[in-house]
Amino acid sequence: MKDRNDDFKTLKQYCFRELRLSGRDVEILRLCAGKNTVPGDLSSFFETVVFNELQGQQACALASLGQRMDFRGVPEALLPRLKGVIRYNSLRDAVQMEELFCLLKRLNGADAEVMLLNGAAMKAHYLPHAVRYPGGISFRIRRDRLENAVRALEETGEYTVSPGASQMEIVRNRQTPRVQFSCRNGVDSEADCDGDIFWEDAVEAAFQGERVFIPSREALLFQILSDVFRAVLEGTDHRQGRIQWAQDCAYLIGENGFRWGKLRELCAWLDASVGILAMLKVLAGLIPDLVPEEAFSCLAMSAAEKERIPLYLRYIRAREKLGFYAQNAAGQKKSLRYGLDRLRFYWYRNRCRGKRSGLAADALSFPSCLRSSLRAGTWKEFIRVLSAKMRGTI
Repeated sequence: MKDRNDDFKTLKQYCFRELRLSGRDVEILRLCAGKNTVPGDLSSFFETVVFNELQGQQACALASLGQRMDFRGVPEALLPRLKGVIRYNSLRDAVQMEELFCLLKRLNGADAEVMLLNGAAMKAHYLPHAVRYPGGISFRIRRDRLENAVRALEETGEYTVSPGASQMEIVRNRQTPRVQFSCRNGVDSEADCDGDIFWEDAVEAAFQGERVFIPSREALLFQILSDVFRAVLEGTDHRQGRIQWAQDCAYLIGENGFRWGKLRELCAWLDASVGILAMLKVLAGLIPDLVPEEAFSCLAMSAAEKERIPLYLRYIRAREKLGFYAQNAAGQKKSLRYGLDRLRFYWYRNRCRGKRSGLAADALSFPSCLRSSLRAGTWKEFIRVLSAKMRGTI
């Protein structure tokens, strides 16, 4: 029998590779998130880089570190540049936070209970004064209040709501620069049928006088790690936050009183120990001495969870195979085998997302997925396009 430890190691290595962190990214991450960083370390780092060649989120991370250290260790010649980065990103953050306030005001008027997620929770509650690289704002509304909340937004005429399979995208009309809001209207797994587990320890807070809920540090860490794991597993573009997620995790773990037992409960309830452990292993490799040994002993996988690891690896191979088709068969007629490979990919994706409806249900819902991939607007057009492809390939 194949050693599941080897499979897990392969999965962890894949996750690290898909993060696409450069050597400079890792160096900056360790400098900014390390527990023992001193001004001398920052000064030595700046001697090895050309500031103009740094990317946006790299410069933002260094600016935040410089601010925390009262700019000790920052060469005098770079002080204006670093403070300029702080002013620029603080202004963009302020625009986002003002838009968040307006949205919360509308939603609270509809008696919606809003819980901020990921970076939005960090910006508004945990690290309100930190310099952050701007990104979208994610939140969740209790499912029984979601419909009324959406109706309230649409009736104002100020917002455009675009529904999706797992989340809704919301933008404010005629607002520049555009701030993207993502409302989670799905659930993380079948076990989380009402999303209540994330509300159990949520803190009720006030953001500029508006009521809002903030996840506990354990729930927020779970959300961040599971989102990054899903992104690397599915090949989603997440490069904008490739440093920020690790910095946020380092802050959440580094605070006193972090409850690893609570994180274990979340993993067990949502059947997500494999992904969380894989990302914690990656995080431990990126930032030495950050993740205590207690975390890995507390989150040890059961035999049933270990059996899920090959499923993730098969899903990765199926996705990469379709990617190979897309790169090397552009403009050519796709074979029936390609369609079967898509069905295999669809099967593995649903299993990795925790959907256990079975192959029969997948086969019934697969035509909708295939129709979308063929860009057929109607079922009649779908049948015509599929028939044409099959005639040319069978």
